[in-house]
Amino acid sequence: MQQLVSSDHRLGVSALSVASCGAQLASTDQKGWAAAKERGGTAIITAKNNKHIAITGAGTVDGQGLQWWIDMKKPGKEEMFRPHTVDFGNVQHAVLHETLYTNGPNHILELGCDFCELDGVKVFAPPSTGACEKTNTCSHNTDAVPAPYNRLHMQHLRAEFVGK
Repeated sequence: MQQLVSSDHRLGVSALSVASCGAQLASTDQKGWAAAKERGGTAIITAKNNKHIAITGAGTVDGQGLQWWIDMKKPGKEEMFRPHTVDFGNVQHAVLHETLYTNGPNHILELGCDFCELDGVKVFAPPSTGACEKTNTCSHNTDAVPAPYNRLHMQHLRAEFVGK
């Protein structure tokens, strides 16, 4: 089995490399996520109070949002917790390069950081309304990069809400 995600902590830089050989699939275990939230886990990839963070690689981070979007339409589930795909808080100097983020259960790139650069990043999610309503495949609140951010530089960013 080939490793899809690895980390590197040399020289004070925390790096996550998403290999192009496949997709890194997020868990859809809602009870597990609820327990993780109680311990402070709010996202598939999280960095808090850090400097020099990098997420690179031409692979895919798939949040498997469809199950979340379907379940939140059930009675009593409208306000259920859904993790962000990437969540940075108080991060100084971050680079996201080439990775595809798709089907996030909630916001995709929640980048609370100063001096953050996105280069060649792709964000895809189904639309929130339209033909997807007939097949129950509409996404919900899957903002690509919620704004504003301090010193955010984006180049070659592709954010699409694509119908099926």
